[in-house]
Amino acid sequence: MGQLKFFQIVFALTLIISSCTQTETPTNVLDFDSTANPTISKTKTSTRNSISLTDASHEDLLTETKNAKTPLSTPTPEIPLATIMEDFPLEVGTTWVYRVTIEYSVGDWTFTEDGEAIEPPWETWSGLVAQQIIEQTKDLPDGDPTFLVKLYDVPKLMQDGIVTSDKETQLIVKNNSIYDESIRLIRWPLEVGATWDPWDDTAEPQGTGSYYNWSILDTESVETGLGIIDGCYLIQLTTQPDTTSNWMCPGIGLARIYGWSGGMPMEIFEWVLESFSLPSN
Repeated sequence: MGQLKFFQIVFALTLIISSCTQTETPTNVLDFDSTANPTISKTKTSTRNSISLTDASHEDLLTETKNAKTPLSTPTPEIPLATIMEDFPLEVGTTWVYRVTIEYSVGDWTFTEDGEAIEPPWETWSGLVAQQIIEQTKDLPDGDPTFLVKLYDVPKLMQDGIVTSDKETQLIVKNNSIYDESIRLIRWPLEVGATWDPWDDTAEPQGTGSYYNWSILDTESVETGLGIIDGCYLIQLTTQPDTTSNWMCPGIGLARIYGWSGGMPMEIFEWVLESFSLPSN
């Protein structure tokens, strides 16, 4: 599966915008220190054994609903674009800055003469990543509202370590949802217990917490650089062997992303909101 990171993730990047309905270039420089050097530290072992991908309070919910089936319901009435943008601001100029921390393994597993596995050492990278809505267009041929997003200094884990670069992606609003390119990230209405397939709009939901479905598990308070934000929706995607958890806070958007990728190199990543600003009127 790999990693579904921030608007992935993280968030398929850089499709051609084909028909503009609104274009605006933000006049203010992003309010974060893009020249600040990221930090890298080395550790002998990972801290992942002490980190839970979901809070302990969610374990019972996941256990009870892992194999549950969600019955097909009547079609949901169309959610107005204004309602979606009230929950997740998409105005041109909206800016989020995140503190990103990535813990990753370096090298391969080795074995003693007795066959005991030795975990490779781990390193930790930390830096700031900014994301800004830079243009609104329409996705053809359907004409769905589409928002071009620029991400600055995005880290990517390679075999030789972390490299950073600027990226662009598109957020498309359709089917009562926000898509990152073709991946369905968030679906309205926002309700605990809701679940959806991120890749197939027609797939029958497989139950909260089941594999390869986004599920809204709970509402929580999230600690960020702006302070504690209440009433955020914990949305989780579990694959094999990866897990990504997003905390979506109405009126702000994504306030935290946390996940685990079990490939080689292995990786634990976290994005925590440091600042958020709407365009000035």
